Amino acid sequence: MLKETKIYLKEVAKEIRELKNQRPLKNRGEKNLYKIILDLDKLKYKFRSFHIASSELRGKSRDQIEKPSESNKANEEYILKIKEGILKKYELQKEKALRDCA
Repeated sequence: MLKETKIYLKEVAKEIRELKNQRPLKNRGEKNLYKIILDLDKLKYKFRSFHIASSELRGKSRDQIEKPSESNKANEEYILKIKEGILKKYELQKEKALRDCA
């Protein structure tokens, strides 16, 4: 369950690194800087939310995960949606494994 999420987070982190490397003019080519920054912000938001959700499912408290400022709170609704999706996927895998054993 969480292994798949960890792999996903690594893929997103790789995309973030690639976009960061595209920001300098010499690496940008025909891409618009605004588009690169917008895509980068979306990926950072997604990474942060998935990281918080998976860490909380592993039993970590929010204080252990991050200490954001008052103006940079995480989207709790989105994090809850991610957690529900991970747990639902886990339940489906568990049911499939039980059927396969029977």
